[in-house]
Amino acid sequence: MKFITEILKRRIPQILGSYLFAGSSLILFIDWLVARYAFPEYYVTLVLFGIISILPSVVILSYFHGAPGKDEWTKIEKIGIPINVIFIAGIVLIGYQQGIWNKNGDSRTGNIHKKPETLYIAPILSDLRYSNYSHLLPKMLHDEDFPFENFKYDSLTAKEAEDLYSSIINKTIPFLGSEFYYLTHHELIEKMGKVGQTTPDYNLNFEYAYIGNILKKDPLDYYDVLDNTITGSSPEFQLHTDTKHMVYFNVIKIIPPYNEQTLSVNIHVQHIFGNKVENIEGNDEHILKTSKNSYFLFHHSTFNKIILTRENSFGMDIAPILHQHLKSYQSQISLETIFSVEINSIKGNDIAFNFIDKDKKLKIGTELKAIRGYHSDNKGVIIRISDLEAYKKKVDKIPEIAEFEQYYNRDNFSWSENELQQLNDGNHFLSKINRGYTESLGFTIKITQLMDSTGLGIIIDRESGLITLKPGDNLKF
Repeated sequence: MKFITEILKRRIPQILGSYLFAGSSLILFIDWLVARYAFPEYYVTLVLFGIISILPSVVILSYFHGAPGKDEWTKIEKIGIPINVIFIAGIVLIGYQQGIWNKNGDSRTGNIHKKPETLYIAPILSDLRYSNYSHLLPKMLHDEDFPFENFKYDSLTAKEAEDLYSSIINKTIPFLGSEFYYLTHHELIEKMGKVGQTTPDYNLNFEYAYIGNILKKDPLDYYDVLDNTITGSSPEFQLHTDTKHMVYFNVIKIIPPYNEQTLSVNIHVQHIFGNKVENIEGNDEHILKTSKNSYFLFHHSTFNKIILTRENSFGMDIAPILHQHLKSYQSQISLETIFSVEINSIKGNDIAFNFIDKDKKLKIGTELKAIRGYHSDNKGVIIRISDLEAYKKKVDKIPEIAEFEQYYNRDNFSWSENELQQLNDGNHFLSKINRGYTESLGFTIKITQLMDSTGLGIIIDRESGLITLKPGDNLKF
């Protein structure tokens, strides 16, 4: 009884209660940051470990200093608290080295069995040609009121570009997670110098030509544009340096500032897969001829986004954007071999599906998005034409809806009259062999039942009634 009275006198329950409440709030806040800004998920685990492991120090402090009045520091405090802090620091360090915090394995690679792939952080470019497309900024910035015609545009000085690159190294990379090894330009120069090679310069000719191409009324084929602009471009740079993943930025100044933002930043990530091939017969649409007359089998995947920012927040503003893409990209690559869901029947809003789920990620209540795959070697052109013709019939019946205007918009090349014309003329992406892609269908399906390899679900949301879900369509997270 005396012990309980002493505990209450020293206000230990109140202090511990307040501490646990504050700790729980911190965990919820970190969890929100992870979900909202795509920070690494193990941040929550680290915070939880810290809150629990520091409890001995909290108890010691509340016992000796919780009662009203001034208290002297005791030997228990002087020894116990430092030991507690050193223990926490040691465990955190060991956990980082052994990959305990990252559930996927090694804390640098995210997988203790796989060497991390390199992502090259290219020097910042400031190509003013991109200002010719400033009329696209309202749409790309999701700000229809952006007065693009009121601004002048200027390139960065060498010092300004160097300072922004330093910001990437010091502020962006620490938040990108462990999916890749991040290679800086100076490291690449040193790496290639050791084998007697010189790092080539690169430009944005390929990217600029590609943007201009897709804005044309009758665009050329994607690979034609790429072939004509490969020399000196970032894809050739990747081939020359054997860089599989690369992120670069085109940054131009906007004058005067817009809502205190002074920079227009084009964030571009390229993922390249391929190898040198000797026989190009039958594969010419997948071959790039570099300035050194080498041929490469080439698959190209890109991510592109434009944001407005300013010099002092540049590094932090691009961090969550890049991390979200890299996390999504890694998930997509891994899911290709360990996860698939295919619809086999549909009745009203009820669907049945087959699935492969080696990591047991599917749960009852899980919500998935519907997608449809098209491949040129599997009647992709015929299927896509059929889908577009069915879509057109529905759109034409309701001319007052937004989809009607989008379908007949000459600048739109997806679910549009332009795309249907390309398919009929043989100028579409699918018109050549061995090409494929997936298209989001705008459906959300909630899983209601799971068996060994089959399951049931229900459609809980659809963006419009213009697209019909079919057996053979796939579901993804």
